[in-house]
Amino acid sequence: MSAWLKAHYPATFYAGLLEHDPGMYPKRLVLADARRRGIPILPVDVQHSDAHYRTETTDDGRLAVRVALADVHGITDDQAQRIATGRPYTDLADFWTRAHPSQPIAERLARIGALDTLAPGAHRREILLQIDELHRTRRAAAIPDQLLLTHPGPPPAGSTGLPAMTTGEQLQAELEVIGMDATRHLMEPFHPLLAELGVTPAHRLAEHRSGETVLVAGAKVAIQTPPMRSGRRKSSSPSTTAARAGTDRST
Repeated sequence: MSAWLKAHYPATFYAGLLEHDPGMYPKRLVLADARRRGIPILPVDVQHSDAHYRTETTDDGRLAVRVALADVHGITDDQAQRIATGRPYTDLADFWTRAHPSQPIAERLARIGALDTLAPGAHRREILLQIDELHRTRRAAAIPDQLLLTHPGPPPAGSTGLPAMTTGEQLQAELEVIGMDATRHLMEPFHPLLAELGVTPAHRLAEHRSGETVLVAGAKVAIQTPPMRSGRRKSSSPSTTAARAGTDRST
């Protein structure tokens, strides 16, 4: 049944697999497999993401997998559901008032671009600054008998002088916040270099003869260490670890 679903309804299959326990494979590997099969992966966005994984039709008519709010590190079920049911939001202040996220969760959402559509023209560090201003306003309003001065509001986009996050920093934020490289493959920036070195991409391994030596490259995601009779787990040798790294996250 799983093979039939994967063949005929791949986007739905991967959405269900990511929503439930994928077993021995980390979600990053499931996401990479979906990407290799041509399934678009849509990142977390408070205007579109649900509390759980689902499929969504893209502008070009393809069925994609939308990453769930539940994967944001530290978010509670109540917070994720409140964000999902409150959309659409008109702007960042509307989201802050009605979804009522905690400051750490709002900052994590900002770091992975989930709030970009609420602050057009502002980059992620500027959105983080606006979140800090909104938090200060909320905290001041909660203190009784406090003298409230006129609040200047969030600074205009592009006026802060803060540098925008690099693509590398954005990818690192995704790995830290949702534990996955959702917007692009972790190895993508290295593809030109690896091609010059003669590294064989994973999708071309089948073109080589059995027993042929090939050069692969990848980033280690997980190591299979089956338990021994003593109850301890067998540690991998450096050569075995390197081979697994290439197999798990090969380009």
